[in-house]
Amino acid sequence: PALMYLLSQIENRDLALPDFQRSFVWEPSGTRELIVSIIRGFPAGNLLFLRGGSTVFLPRSVEGAPALDGHEPATLVLDGQQRLSSLFQAFYGVGSHRFFVDVGTLMQGADVETAVKVYSTAKARQWSTPAGQARSLMFPLARIQQFAGWRDEIVEARDDLDPDEGKALRGYLNLIESAIIEPIRRYQFPTTTLSESTPTEAVCTIFETLNRTGIKLSVFELISARAFAQGERLRERWSDTLERNPVLEDFGIDPYYILQAIALRAGLVPRRGVVAAMEVSTIVQHWDAAVSGMANGLTMIRDECGVLMPKWLPYAPMLPTLAAAWQSVQEAQGAASGARRLKLQRWFWCATFAGDYDNAPNSRADADMPLLRNWLRGGDQPPVVRDFEFDPSQWAIVTIRQRALYRATMALLLRHRPLDFHEAVPLTRTVIDSTAVDDHHVFPKGYLSDVGLGNRIDSVLNHTLIDRETNIRIQKKAPSVYLTEIADELPNELPRILNSHGLPDDKEGPLWRNNFDGFLEWRLQYLAQELEKVTSE
Repeated sequence: PALMYLLSQIENRDLALPDFQRSFVWEPSGTRELIVSIIRGFPAGNLLFLRGGSTVFLPRSVEGAPALDGHEPATLVLDGQQRLSSLFQAFYGVGSHRFFVDVGTLMQGADVETAVKVYSTAKARQWSTPAGQARSLMFPLARIQQFAGWRDEIVEARDDLDPDEGKALRGYLNLIESAIIEPIRRYQFPTTTLSESTPTEAVCTIFETLNRTGIKLSVFELISARAFAQGERLRERWSDTLERNPVLEDFGIDPYYILQAIALRAGLVPRRGVVAAMEVSTIVQHWDAAVSGMANGLTMIRDECGVLMPKWLPYAPMLPTLAAAWQSVQEAQGAASGARRLKLQRWFWCATFAGDYDNAPNSRADADMPLLRNWLRGGDQPPVVRDFEFDPSQWAIVTIRQRALYRATMALLLRHRPLDFHEAVPLTRTVIDSTAVDDHHVFPKGYLSDVGLGNRIDSVLNHTLIDRETNIRIQKKAPSVYLTEIADELPNELPRILNSHGLPDDKEGPLWRNNFDGFLEWRLQYLAQELEKVTSE
């Protein structure tokens, strides 16, 4: 069946999920890549459905779709939830991000991978109206079914164009419809549908098998097979690499990132097709240097940029660029090496908070490499560093939904190695794992709900790392109450602990006074100062 038909079935509540399915977890960048694949007509895998499943399993709606409210869907999704959920949110304009086709970029000669873009709902607000879309020629994929009407609105809104220019724009939008919109509308998903008479035990067995063995063949495995025929054993080389560089295993690095770093070092665009076609001799030639760059780059952002563990890595697709650029750090001598490392850190923070790797990360890496290498060796600053801007007011609305920005903010706080609330020791990976440290609310959720101040409760401004025992102790108490309890046991250490977390330690300050609005403003100003330190000279 056609993709758009399946999405309409979700909208009509006739296609839903069994309640035992895991929650939707895809990153926006993964959805963007899936959309690009669909436009290009690439296979996106088979879907498995169960007809009449709601008579056996409790159904629930796809995340972002209308609630079932007692409606019994005709079919349940057993395999394909993540793909359908991500596409439903993209093409129906729901969820934490919005997806666009940058028509202006296409008109300048960009390819589809570069032109399909994703932004947080806050950042996308500037294109929420036809007038805003017309100014930037940004087509919202949420209007995929009304492209003809959108085209008319855009041409009409561009009253700055003369008749010939308006005609040319309409003609180009017609081309966009045939090259991008129609492939999406026509896209078919192969499906297998189990009948409603399929035994429940068989359905459960199939589902468990799918979730245990549903692993696609990776680029690394494809290249490994080709390399083996030439006498190179890349799988063994990768195993040795992990053994010699435990930081790679700590961060769960996929060997594909090493291959991408090699491509960048070799002057190639690190796209899947290009990487898959690389000569085995090129891979072998650059392998050790790419691994060294990845290990050193990860060690740097772990020890000096607060990315203590994978959970706080804002953009994994930045890592190949970091690894390839490390060569310029390694080749310098003495203080020059340290200066280049600091420049690389500055680029990391600027590119992260600018959201440079939100869209078309492979094209971005290809564009960044020569600019970054030139700057590290004494040339001009790359534009993302030279022109860096970030509006601190965004922090008020950043929650875990804005994953990259949330993680970057937490890493910014972790740069100072905050002290554990329970033991007053610096947080390390070992301490975090052993005492179940996680990010929790500073002003507890229950407390804010009780006093009617829950509208910004989940803002990143209201989070810090707290161990499980302390968090259980806090429960729904006012900050002044739980801080007093901690102060009774750690009277000399508490101000130092609070300060290390970027929290106000003054007893007349907003935290001790239970002033939530004042606390958010204080934390925002603190983070703005911290970001200024890492993004400016």
